[in-house]
Amino acid sequence: MSKIRSLKNGKYQVDVTNYEGKRFRLSFSKKTEASAFGAKIETEKHDFKLVRHGVLKQKLLLSQVIDNAILEKKPLAVKSYVKYKNVYQTFCDFMVAKGVVYLNEITAIHAEDFKKMLATSNISAKTINFYITSIRSLLNEYVLKDVLVKNPFITVKNERVKRKTLLEREEDYYSNAEIISFFSEKMDIKHRQVFLGLFLTGMRIGELSNLTWKRVDWTKKIIQVRSDAAFTTKTATSERDIPMSNILTKQLTSMKKLSTSEYVFTNPVNKKLTERRLLSVCKHIAEKAGIKKVATLHKWRHSFNSHLAQMGVDYSLRQYLMGHKPLSMTDHYTKIDPTQLHEVVSKLDKIINKVPV
Repeated sequence: MSKIRSLKNGKYQVDVTNYEGKRFRLSFSKKTEASAFGAKIETEKHDFKLVRHGVLKQKLLLSQVIDNAILEKKPLAVKSYVKYKNVYQTFCDFMVAKGVVYLNEITAIHAEDFKKMLATSNISAKTINFYITSIRSLLNEYVLKDVLVKNPFITVKNERVKRKTLLEREEDYYSNAEIISFFSEKMDIKHRQVFLGLFLTGMRIGELSNLTWKRVDWTKKIIQVRSDAAFTTKTATSERDIPMSNILTKQLTSMKKLSTSEYVFTNPVNKKLTERRLLSVCKHIAEKAGIKKVATLHKWRHSFNSHLAQMGVDYSLRQYLMGHKPLSMTDHYTKIDPTQLHEVVSKLDKIINKVPV
């Protein structure tokens, strides 16, 4: 039990030991403040005993849960890490404003209010769903750990994502004519190699810019996308083996003979690629080529997927080549041999072969 005694200086000292056995001797100006502190420690001791005996669920500070969640995302690629960090921090700030201190104080009403707040924040339905899915997944971990009885976000429905029209979908990738026009323009040979690499592999810019020669398997003619000490893929399923098309094989063979860098694709001065500079180059070439769409580096990845789809390549194969997460357990256990897919990716060579020499 906590003990309170008055001091000669007019203050009140509380003497109490917490559930960890740590002793506190603190002075307060008012007796009510000293009593409140002592009562708080005694309540925590009482709750700890109930948790230990399985009568009460463990109480975790929401701020600590969020800090741990952010820390766990640290190994991800920078963009993904920042994305998750923003989600978790936004959620924590919202709950704190609602007076929520502990994880098990979050209710279904809080969850619905959080979604309503997102809906009025002028962000897309896709982004709202990412927030909801991320928080639901986080809290579900604590349901499995038996800290929460029920996930308060389990009843929160995702926003309906508006299906894009045909014209809108065409904006997401470069057409045959646009690709031919783009590569028909004069450009530095290093830039041409990079843009061909993006289109013929479907790699993310981070994957391509961090690709080293040791990840090129010349025997099997595949590119290995892997996480290492210097680079982390977006997700675990992003690690994959990409077969090289005939054109890409010839290009990389020529590049290897002249290369003095550990990186496969470099800028014109043989340094590591930077996304901002490369995007600027991409926009400049696209403008000269008369491409009206907003030019982005990611459009090359969409172009890889879209053109293979138009050429009749199966969805599961494209899903693997893109490094996307399987949608079902059946997809998860479907084994794909990338060494048998050279003819598949070489279908894209037909477009490049139409570019005037």
